[in-house]
Amino acid sequence: MSAAPPFWQIDIQKRLGTEFWTNVWHVARSTQAAAQTAASAIVELERGLHTTDVEFTSYRVAPFPGPAEGTIIPIGLTGVQNAVNYIPLFNVMRVDFPAPTGRPSRKYWRLPVSEVMIENGVFTPAMVTAYQSNIDSYFASPGSAGLIDVDGQLLVSGRVIPSVGMRQLRRGSRRRLQPII
Repeated sequence: MSAAPPFWQIDIQKRLGTEFWTNVWHVARSTQAAAQTAASAIVELERGLHTTDVEFTSYRVAPFPGPAEGTIIPIGLTGVQNAVNYIPLFNVMRVDFPAPTGRPSRKYWRLPVSEVMIENGVFTPAMVTAYQSNIDSYFASPGSAGLIDVDGQLLVSGRVIPSVGMRQLRRGSRRRLQPII
């Protein structure tokens, strides 16, 4: 029986104005170079969900579990959705990724959410359909193979939750103005 490939953690850092935040992903890949290829595919997924005023500054690929160091790759791209007036960044789109067992993995995306995207606290059906299509396209691509949760379980789909979620930017009482990674 062959050994399972190593696990890698991918942190994708974004910025809007002076606010920085990250999303953390995990992949099973045989090499760091393969994990970096997976990170590029995840960056493209996230860019398709974020607006043009969100800058993707860098991503980090590091062994998981392991030290937080790793290789940091500059990105220097923006999201691709039209930028419009947005509501506070703690308003997010939640996407659940069902795991084979246990609770689903969750991602909270600060798109940012604009008033034209929501009605009465939920995303419009058109927005849910558009964002779900983006996520489905990612999972239909070869780049999604090996996406895992923190327990090493394979994730093969994601589901947009229609209700607008709320998620603080980071824990702690001090606003962080410096990059995270």
